[in-house]
Amino acid sequence: MINLEVIIENLPLILPLAGVTIKIALISMGIGLVLGLVTALFRFYQLPVLNKLSELYVFIIRGTPLLVQIYIVYFGLPRTGIEFGAFSSAYLALGINTGAYLSEVFRGAIKSVDKGQLEAALSVGMTYWQAMKRIILPQAFLVALPTIGNTFINLIKNTSLVFVISIE
Repeated sequence: MINLEVIIENLPLILPLAGVTIKIALISMGIGLVLGLVTALFRFYQLPVLNKLSELYVFIIRGTPLLVQIYIVYFGLPRTGIEFGAFSSAYLALGINTGAYLSEVFRGAIKSVDKGQLEAALSVGMTYWQAMKRIILPQAFLVALPTIGNTFINLIKNTSLVFVISIE
C-alpha cells in the first residue's frame, strides 16, 4: 500500500529532481527526433553508403542495452579524447538511443502515406522535395505522433538510468 505521508514528507526533495528529469527528457527527445528523421530519410531513399550506415546504427543501438550506451558515452569516449560532462553525456546517450527507435517509426510512417499523394503533388507542379516537405512529411508525422508520445514516456522512464553517471 502507498504511504502518502512518506511522499508528502519527501516532496521538497522530489520536485526539483522531477524538473531535471523533464529537462533531460526534452533535450534528449529533440536530439532523437532530428537524428531519427534524418536516419529514416537515409534509409527510406536507399542512399547507398548512408543507407548502410543508418542500418548499422539502428541495428547496434537497438540491440544493446541503454545502460551500456550511457557507460560508453560517459566513460568510454573520454579514452578516445572526446569528453562530455555528465549532463551532456546523458543528453547524447539518450538522444542517440531515442533516435534509433524513432528512425523506424518515421520510416514506417513515411511508407504509410499513399503513393497517390506524391503523384498528385508532382502533377500540380511541385518538386519532389516540395512534395515531401508540404504533403508527405506532415501526413507521416500525424501517423507517427502516437508512437512519438509513447517513446517520450519511455524516455522519461529511461532517464532514471543516468544516475550511474552522477546525475542527481
